[in-house]
Amino acid sequence: MARLFYTSDAILDDPVQQVAREAHRIVMNYPHQGKLDDKHVLALRSIELNIISEPNGVKFNDKFRVKLQSALPTGALLP
Repeated sequence: MARLFYTSDAILDDPVQQVAREAHRIVMNYPHQGKLDDKHVLALRSIELNIISEPNGVKFNDKFRVKLQSALPTGALLP
């Protein structure tokens, strides 16, 4: 099933890269429905602060950076 959504390289990504890939999906599908949990907020903040690098096949381009600012919750680092 995962092969339908990811390349073979992406399936073997380490957990940090998987979080970055998930954060990219959240941002690019913003506005999302429902509340972001702590894991999602941490992933978004990690990308914002350049703690997590780009996973294989995903580019954090200018469009992504603009949408990231909209997707991030206001206020504290974690809700």
